[in-house]
Amino acid sequence: MSGIALQRFITMHHKYFAFTIITFLWTLPIIAQYVPQSHRKSNIKLHTIKIKKGQQITAARPVLFCDTLIMADESTLRVPHTFKSFTLYAQYCKIGKHCLIFSRGKNGKEDVWENNMGEAGTNAPHLNLYLNIYALGNLVVDATGGNGAPAPGRFKIPGVYGSGGNVNLSYYSPIVINVNKVNLKNLRKRRRRKASRNPEIMIGNTVGKMSRRMPRAYYYISDNDPRTLVRKNDLGIHEESLLLREKNKHKNGQLKFTRKDSIILPEEVKIK
Repeated sequence: MSGIALQRFITMHHKYFAFTIITFLWTLPIIAQYVPQSHRKSNIKLHTIKIKKGQQITAARPVLFCDTLIMADESTLRVPHTFKSFTLYAQYCKIGKHCLIFSRGKNGKEDVWENNMGEAGTNAPHLNLYLNIYALGNLVVDATGGNGAPAPGRFKIPGVYGSGGNVNLSYYSPIVINVNKVNLKNLRKRRRRKASRNPEIMIGNTVGKMSRRMPRAYYYISDNDPRTLVRKNDLGIHEESLLLREKNKHKNGQLKFTRKDSIILPEEVKIK
């Protein structure tokens, strides 16, 4: 190869190399600026909630997204029993000791009657909790159904308990958390229960309570013999079957919890 040809070859090679470098540098910002859709900034408005020690606040809406949720010791987040469901997402969550998410159904009133039966307790709202937990003492999630009204009269039927709410808990945490299902029908027992020293979430979503007292059967004087009392079974059987039908309509809530391997993003929340 002559000297002139060799010089032309080197010059063309340098131009090609320079073009390759420029092309790479031009495309590099495009590659760096690409972010997968699942990691792009969400348009969902995030709120900051800080509940002081011993304080109670009530959720104002059935869906709540938080960038920060801080619950100091013995604080409570209440969910109105009128909500059918409640969804909570917290991007950063710090929970102290003896904290409570309270979403019980409403208890039946003693002075409200219908068809000789006391007022039933309402069903607890369903809960969908998506929490990124970075600090935790112990948390109780109470989604127990409301209690049925007692029956003061001999021929009154007690009110039926409400159903427990379904609880779906998805959480990410760098710490180990114990999740346990407990029976919270008796609030006094829940308050007396000693909290674990380890980070713990206790969930109760059974039906509420109701009186076990059945109505007394009705006795009347026999037409054939005034000295004989006859038991009229129709009344007792009717009331018992009515009570059983109402009880069968109410169930314990279902519980599902999942520990995530990575931080939960707002886009992953499913509102049910």
